[in-house]
Amino acid sequence: MTDRRAVFTLIAIFILTIIFGYFASKARVDYEFEKFFPASSNEVDFFEDFRDRFGTDNDFLVLGIVEEEGVMDTAFLKEIKHLIADFKKLNYVNDVLGGTSLKRISREPLSGNLIPKKLLRISDDASLQRDAEKVLNDPMLTPVFFSRDGKNISLIIKHKERLSKKGCDSLVVSVNEVLSHYDFQEYHMAGRAVAQSFYVNLMTEELLKFSSIGAFLVVIFLFLTYRNFWSVFIPLLLVAVSAVWTIGIMTIFNKPLDIMLVVLPTLIFIVGISDVVHLYTKFLFLKREGMAKRKAILKTMNDVGIATLLTSLTTAIGFASLYFVKVPIIQEFGLVSALGVMVTFFVTFTAFMSFLTLSPERYFSKVVQSDFWKMRLSHAFVYTIRNGKRLLVYTGVVVIIAFIGLSQIDQKNKLMEDIPADSPLLNEVAYFNDNFVAMRPFEMSIELKDRDDDLFSYEILQRFNKLDKFLIEEYNVEYLLSPSMMIKKVNLDLHNGDVAYFKLPSEKELKSITKSFKKKRFAKEMKAFVDRKAGVARVNGRVEDYGSEYFIEKDALLELYMKEEGLEDYFDYTLTGSAYLIDRSNAVLSSNLLLGLLAAFGLIAVLVGFIFRSFKMISVVLLVNIIPLIGIAGLMGFMGIDLKISTSVIFTIAFGISVDDTIHFMSKYRFAMQEHKSTLYALKNTYLSTGRAIILTTFILIGGFISLLFSSFLGTYYIGLLVSGTLVLALLTGLIILPFLLFIVRDKHSTSS
Repeated sequence: MTDRRAVFTLIAIFILTIIFGYFASKARVDYEFEKFFPASSNEVDFFEDFRDRFGTDNDFLVLGIVEEEGVMDTAFLKEIKHLIADFKKLNYVNDVLGGTSLKRISREPLSGNLIPKKLLRISDDASLQRDAEKVLNDPMLTPVFFSRDGKNISLIIKHKERLSKKGCDSLVVSVNEVLSHYDFQEYHMAGRAVAQSFYVNLMTEELLKFSSIGAFLVVIFLFLTYRNFWSVFIPLLLVAVSAVWTIGIMTIFNKPLDIMLVVLPTLIFIVGISDVVHLYTKFLFLKREGMAKRKAILKTMNDVGIATLLTSLTTAIGFASLYFVKVPIIQEFGLVSALGVMVTFFVTFTAFMSFLTLSPERYFSKVVQSDFWKMRLSHAFVYTIRNGKRLLVYTGVVVIIAFIGLSQIDQKNKLMEDIPADSPLLNEVAYFNDNFVAMRPFEMSIELKDRDDDLFSYEILQRFNKLDKFLIEEYNVEYLLSPSMMIKKVNLDLHNGDVAYFKLPSEKELKSITKSFKKKRFAKEMKAFVDRKAGVARVNGRVEDYGSEYFIEKDALLELYMKEEGLEDYFDYTLTGSAYLIDRSNAVLSSNLLLGLLAAFGLIAVLVGFIFRSFKMISVVLLVNIIPLIGIAGLMGFMGIDLKISTSVIFTIAFGISVDDTIHFMSKYRFAMQEHKSTLYALKNTYLSTGRAIILTTFILIGGFISLLFSSFLGTYYIGLLVSGTLVLALLTGLIILPFLLFIVRDKHSTSS
């Protein structure tokens, strides 16, 4: 590279950095719950149609207010009445349910029509106490809106559907502002808007935390390695530019940083540093042997530059293989990370070569070099060749043990288990679980097989009643709402809250009740749960989050129950809802992940085959890089780490990055074979010249991933822990197993070379 071309290259990179930096400054962090749903599936299409028909199961805020003296107090409930009125005035709020806004069904004396009346009369203590006794015994109200101990009251604030992050923040601020004008003893808040703000704020903190800790660790490591300011500053500058370019490109295409991509700057940082270390180590090695600077740069570009390109391609392939995991948030993470890897290679390779070309000799002439590595690596190489068979046996034993652990990997994941147990969000959720109904939504669509039937006919409601019984007693659904539950609730109200009448009324009474449902005053309630014309009903409720394995088992029991009770002769049922779809995403992870890894293996095998034109070489490369994956999968099983959306990326990240060392080793070995022909000499030369860079880059990569151990998200923590473990295993297999395997296949390879 000439000085003129180097200057032109750096100017071009500087201009592009300014452009991409402008867009990167407008980058946003967001948390979109829907991106955890399966990609382009019939189940998602059904859910969206179902949501359009009946509304969502997730667009609400739930507020719990504590009153130790008891909530059934006229003064307290008058405050709640005013509070509800204030909430209804807020932007984005559609309705507020709970407390004084609740209604009961009554019958007009003259017409006999059903009409809604206030549930609680708060004008005087005597009337309130009579109403309170009925409320606390009503299974549809307690513990939904009132805790069983009578000391907590909850309000459900229904807000605009699919509210943006900005809208959610605005709503939460407005709700807290309203609450600041009241003197309640204690209050708690949960719901999508609260969770979204919590996630985004925590992700922003994590982004800064990872970048700072990772940079600090790598700076120390680079300085201890090279003892030279420019050897630290230039690599850091280049990876920072790479991160700016990648985030700038994301922003141009309106892609925010999400809960997965929050680790992207860290990934770019460590991948970029790895590229620079390989290039710089080779350059310094050549300079130390007395080669002129320009010639050393040219040979570095030819030898290590090609290897670095190949490693960037293999890493990008590893990330891109995540596209086979049919979950949007994982697919986007894979594609954006692959883009970031290639952008990083382009920036680091072109800019670093330009810096070397223009840098005076004094910038790197004082870089510390010693015989430490050469001596230690020589001993390690001799030990590996002499004891290779024994080391292979040990490796086989480790792999067998790892397979035992691998077989123990489960998918018991819960919706919010990645959050620390002591986080404010989980503390709020725990409050509602302890005092009211659970927070996880349950949704089911019921469609009549015979369109001539009526959802509110006596015969159909009896079938619904059977379904209610199973869902409450076997599935543990709380606050169940269905056509039959609605009728039972009305029957309870019409009999003055006597719980003995929480049952289906007689056929004659039923006709009287359902006749009133056609009135306009009940249209809103009917629309949210029943489409009588289409013969479709919504069955929903809340259930404690027992984990995906529990729901898979209960779904199977539900299917069996529908058959045994003959309910499938009347209904077509479909489980749906946001929680159900996330469980479906997790259910297909194993097969999708295996398909993605196989695709990555295949593409890398083609790449290696194109370079070495030897099937044995392909087998060696794949075997050496499969062993660390098996080892880390075994560790996951023994540690009880579930396979879920947040941990599914571990294998592809680990494979894509760990294979880099093998590619560097194999590329150098290929050149050495062309120069020396002797397999043993070529292997030793390769071991000594690349071993140092492989060890250095592995420690740098581990240093970067270790920063993820400081994450508050359990999934991110496991990425840092397990990828670091994989890199250690990859280092061991790359410097112990790989040379011996190449020595075993030396004759065939020597001939083909």
